[in-house]
Amino acid sequence: MHSGQPESTHYEAPTIHLRNERRDVPEEVINTFHSASWIWAAGDSAFAPPPGLTAERAFRMSFPSPAGKVATTAMILITADNQYALFVNGILVGGGVNFKAVGIYGVTLVPTLNVFAVRGLNGVQNPGLLNPAGLIAAIQITFSDGTTSLLQTNGSWRSIQGVPDKFEAPDFDDSNWENAMVLVKYGGLPWGTSIVFRTDTMFQIISLPSATFIGPKSAASETSLASPTPSESTRTPVGGIIGGVIGGVVFLFVLVAVLLWRSKERRGKRNWMRDTGTITVVRSLTTGSTRPPNYDDIVNE
Repeated sequence: MHSGQPESTHYEAPTIHLRNERRDVPEEVINTFHSASWIWAAGDSAFAPPPGLTAERAFRMSFPSPAGKVATTAMILITADNQYALFVNGILVGGGVNFKAVGIYGVTLVPTLNVFAVRGLNGVQNPGLLNPAGLIAAIQITFSDGTTSLLQTNGSWRSIQGVPDKFEAPDFDDSNWENAMVLVKYGGLPWGTSIVFRTDTMFQIISLPSATFIGPKSAASETSLASPTPSESTRTPVGGIIGGVIGGVVFLFVLVAVLLWRSKERRGKRNWMRDTGTITVVRSLTTGSTRPPNYDDIVNE
């Protein structure tokens, strides 16, 4: 089994294929998502900024098939504040950078034991202010006889601060991890019900290859999600012309600062998604006319 201390890792996406089969998102899965809990790593402060500029956390849920059942596919609804990368049986399936947009994924499974793993990132965008971090998900597993089982994020998920090497591997030993910290149910503050996804979405099943891992690689360059704090002028202008000039300069200064912050934030998101390999997966899934939903935010960031 794999185990070890957190270290920087690099993931490369394997080739995965969309099957022709298309499905609706069942109402029972949506209801399961709406009754799920926001969770985060045990030992973290619920809504305080993480130490440093970023904080990555790892989560795992192992699901053994009941006796006599053969798992075939899973549908996953997931989002995280701020960002996530989703793995199924060691394979990177996708990710997101906007907690208000739920990712919807359909994947093939192995018959007996399936492992769902998530790499979550909470970045400090406003130092000194509250900075909630959370993960929420619902999973429907379908068996060969047509029956289903439903999972959701709750205190039974395993979690750890940092991201250990090969944490997403099915045979990784998470026995020394703690149960995740439950924050609030869906709809509770600070997230409320602002999360949206189309209930009429059609999605396709992704055929996953055997689990593979490529890494570790050299540590990724650190990126800052912190926003610059512009200084404000309190000097009283002398005369209308001078006041207009100063006002214009201050406005331009603030505008430039905001644009620089947005550019830095987007670079940070792009770099994190690139370093975890998520961008590669997303682009491989969005070719052609049958791309899965909710990937535009990732590709366009």
